[in-house]
Amino acid sequence: GRSLADLSLRAQTGATCLSVQRGEEMHANPNPQLVLAAGDRVVVFGDPPAVTRAVRLLLEGEAALAQDPDAPRRRSTD
Repeated sequence: GRSLADLSLRAQTGATCLSVQRGEEMHANPNPQLVLAAGDRVVVFGDPPAVTRAVRLLLEGEAALAQDPDAPRRRSTD
């Protein structure tokens, strides 16, 4: 799995992660260093296109957003 920080969910999709449920454990306003695991339930907030992009990122990975002309782009750190 990757951490929420590694995914840059908000920067890449425009959606915000509100919580992550892992089994019986709920992480409200999760720490960006939280590493997602298979079976986690992630609650995101945003407008419908942002939520759709977040779902695609979480389920399919960054390549799923590469062809989305409306997806926010990460700023280069170079």
